[in-house]
Amino acid sequence: MPEPGGGGSRLFGGAEPLAAELRLALEVQRKWQPPVDLRLGACRVTARSRQAAEVGGDLFDAVVLDDTVVAVLVGDVPGKGLQAAFMVPALLLLFRSELKRGASPAGLLERMNRVLAGLRAESLAAVGVTLGIGLLDVEAGEMRYAGAGHPAPYLAMPGARPRQLDSSSLPLGMSPEESYRETVFRLAPGERFVLYTDGVIEDAGPDGEMYGFDRLEAELADWPDDVPAADWMERLLDGQESREASRRDDRTLLVVEYAAGKAGRRAELRERSWRVPSAPGCERSIAAELAAMLREDWSDSGRTDDIVTCVAEAVMNAAEHGNGFDERKAVAVQVHFGHSIMVCRIRDEGDGFDLPAKLADSRPDDDNEYGRGWGLRLIDELTDYWIAARDEHGFCVEMYFLSHHRKS
Repeated sequence: MPEPGGGGSRLFGGAEPLAAELRLALEVQRKWQPPVDLRLGACRVTARSRQAAEVGGDLFDAVVLDDTVVAVLVGDVPGKGLQAAFMVPALLLLFRSELKRGASPAGLLERMNRVLAGLRAESLAAVGVTLGIGLLDVEAGEMRYAGAGHPAPYLAMPGARPRQLDSSSLPLGMSPEESYRETVFRLAPGERFVLYTDGVIEDAGPDGEMYGFDRLEAELADWPDDVPAADWMERLLDGQESREASRRDDRTLLVVEYAAGKAGRRAELRERSWRVPSAPGCERSIAAELAAMLREDWSDSGRTDDIVTCVAEAVMNAAEHGNGFDERKAVAVQVHFGHSIMVCRIRDEGDGFDLPAKLADSRPDDDNEYGRGWGLRLIDELTDYWIAARDEHGFCVEMYFLSHHRKS
């Protein structure tokens, strides 16, 4: 029989670091993987995910490029637990970094594949990451798609049999010289482009029978035109969870809806843009208009004060520290919000700065050294997720807010 405190102390000593790692993984995933619900012109992108454990290996993202192109990604990291969980933000960071360099989806996959293959050679990464990447030109309705070992996506129209796109290739990290084939097509008005992870298809009921492609295709064909993507996803995922599973993996769905030419659709979303000269106090008119919009159409979210505070702070930062109060330079603001999420992008015409380096070098009392520091810390406290980026056009802050409204 072990001495009192002996075995228990060793057990606790091992469990405490593990719990700390789990908390860190949860926080990292929360910051990097907020629910996606954005709209750009005639395009709307929605994504939802359910994890089989506390932390998961599925990843998804949607990024607006130059206000005319939407890039979407869905992927699956092999393995379970903390190793897979920490690979997710690393892959999302790699994806966004490669996006800035520009390329087709196939080119993006090839560059990401070489990075992962190099890590594999150094025994630093698991192999077999599956990814699907799409780039949609919103004005033309043209989608370019390439996959790396990922389940083939669907094109779906209400009441019609969905069509599965051919997408066969090796997962990332297997061979540094792998090339990826790209598919180019135009979305018809009302058409849906559907990406998913294999956990959706392979979800097994108590008898061991998998959910399967036939059931997913039937759900896609029966999806009514007037049902929002978020509601359709939640219903499908809830339906899977209503049965006791004999096997369950992480499950992720991402849908791109193209509504060009369909009058009256998507009335549940609101959007607004502003462009103001960089003068002291330029944030006031935006803050007043935005507060009125939120109180009229998003009052049950409980986020009006948080949102207006963050937007005003970001506009002030952009005008002063980005554009130097040069009234010849503008601050551009875009907001989009629906039932459950709001996205706001604020861009200036300044040089920006290396945000990770500045934050890493900062001390609690030196925020004024680089001007934007205190404002970005305030944004970090009040948003559910935010990201900042610098490119040839200036500096952009993108903020996400989730509604606090609870359904009765």
